[in-house]
Amino acid sequence: MDRYKDTGIILTGGVDDIWQETITRELIIVDYKSQAKNGRVDKKDYLEDPFHEAYKIQMDFYAYLLSGIGFSVHPISYFLVCNTKRDEDEFNKTMRFDEYLVP
Repeated sequence: MDRYKDTGIILTGGVDDIWQETITRELIIVDYKSQAKNGRVDKKDYLEDPFHEAYKIQMDFYAYLLSGIGFSVHPISYFLVCNTKRDEDEFNKTMRFDEYLVP
């Protein structure tokens, strides 16, 4: 939580996870996403999807908040995307996912 300058506006956010870079000690922001799309997740195209534009803004906002309260934030954040496998023949009370780490 951070009060934005002298406006009285309170900025808050809920980061899914924070990792720490072992050498520089910078914080690495991580957000978890789940989806059920056919096929593999293309890491290059994932954030170019117009429906995912807000994801990038969300990460920038988290970095802004953490920097604003004095933390050193790594310039690269990550999305851990879990995509359900839809090619299984039967459900059998089990969902299986492929996981992708998208910088």
